[in-house]
Amino acid sequence: MRSTSLPRAFGYAVLGVWRAVRNEANLRIELALGVLALALAYWLGAPLVPVVLAAGLVLTAELFNSAIEALVDLASPERQELAA
Repeated sequence: MRSTSLPRAFGYAVLGVWRAVRNEANLRIELALGVLALALAYWLGAPLVPVVLAAGLVLTAELFNSAIEALVDLASPERQELAA
């Protein structure tokens, strides 16, 4: 197995997230709402760590969801009502 350097691996990860942001409308919406929630928490003087963690969890879940959708599309290119 070929080993990949850590900086190169992080580069691939950043490119993957950037591709998801460009191609997934729901991810862009959730990212905007996360930034809005963070700004509102800052403005209200609320602790930022829980907001960052919650937004990160939502974005991670959306990325997993997008990956699963892509796998389903690869496995079965025709439209499936159960996968919609």
